[in-house]
Amino acid sequence: MIQFKHIVLATDFSDNSEAATPYAMALAKAFGATIYLLNAWEDVPYIRADEMGIGTGTIVDPTVWEGVRKQAKLRLEETAQALSKQNAVPVVPVFREGKAVHVIQAYIDEAKPDCIVIATHGRTGLSHLLMGSVAEKIVRHSSCPVFTVRSSAVVEPSHK
Repeated sequence: MIQFKHIVLATDFSDNSEAATPYAMALAKAFGATIYLLNAWEDVPYIRADEMGIGTGTIVDPTVWEGVRKQAKLRLEETAQALSKQNAVPVVPVFREGKAVHVIQAYIDEAKPDCIVIATHGRTGLSHLLMGSVAEKIVRHSSCPVFTVRSSAVVEPSHK
């Protein structure tokens, strides 16, 4: 029998990524699983204005950016705690740095979860070609099942 005890829920805190949350929670409740709430922090290096030929100083102060990073990590921890309390499911925050697709794939390779739940925008055509899709890349390369949720998906409660 298939068991899902270690479920990764990828989030970037957007409304889009939050569409996947109810599905991950339902799986976790059904299987008595733990959710690993994974956030990839993509660090943007500061840019020196003089390097761009537009004056002196920095455009993004690295100390400000570090504060933003700390806030993102705190938000992840608070979100994990709130989801755990609201859903009576263990939720572990996992904060990693790097490009989302690389972070998610590395975590899958490292932690060997039973499945991953991730939202997708459902883009097609030119916008898909230009924007790419983290979810699609994860589906193509993941060593575990991937449950994708389109952001427009509507969750209807089941009372059967």
